[in-house]
Amino acid sequence: MKVLAAEFSGKYLDEITRAKIAKFESEKARSVLPQTVKHYRTALSGIFRVAIRHDQVSANPCRDLDPIRVDNARHRYLTEDEWMKVKAGLREPIRSIAEMSVMRGLRLGEITGLRWRNVSFTQDLITLPDTKGNRPRVLPLEGGRAIVERQPRVSEYVFTNRAGNRFAENDVSKQFRLAVHRLGIDDVRFHDLRHTFASWYVQRGGDLYKLQLLLGHKGPTMTQRYAHLRVDDLREDAQLSAHRISGFLN
Repeated sequence: MKVLAAEFSGKYLDEITRAKIAKFESEKARSVLPQTVKHYRTALSGIFRVAIRHDQVSANPCRDLDPIRVDNARHRYLTEDEWMKVKAGLREPIRSIAEMSVMRGLRLGEITGLRWRNVSFTQDLITLPDTKGNRPRVLPLEGGRAIVERQPRVSEYVFTNRAGNRFAENDVSKQFRLAVHRLGIDDVRFHDLRHTFASWYVQRGGDLYKLQLLLGHKGPTMTQRYAHLRVDDLREDAQLSAHRISGFLN
């Protein structure tokens, strides 16, 4: 709702036309997932439905928009060489924000919303009170400790812009997108850094259930998208099982 309020603030409902909504969705689609854009439309459509019931408007412009195709199965992740190239090409503090996503698998909103009071250096933990699943999540700081420690304490937020304010997610996404474009790395969005963390975790033998907890997925379905990266491990297990069974039968 904050995103919608920021976009359409100061406008009467009858001024929010189909064209304006389509433009808003098109711009958002550059930095967030299709499912997120769909959530925005659903919320906005709900506002119009209520307004229609109270005779404040006569039509819902969201109903005339093209359906949003949702494909959350996107699985672009960086190779180690690509990540080192991207890391070297980013400027602070965008580099640190990107590192937190790769090192800990955090969503962009979780990083920009991280407050100093949610960081415990003594316990080596970070607490994410406001997550996509609306449930607090406590994670080991681990490799992210050095990243957090080097941030200047100029605000209640750990990662801030030059003015010392919390970063707007769109600003981070835009700067990241421009940086990777300059580097000539194609089809990479900031959210793909989270995929990179998860992919590397699984490729190094990480457990899918533990990954589900680290990523904050409500259930195993979303996490299963990374299961194919364990094919080599499964092949070795299958070969070992076949060998044992063959020896038993013979």
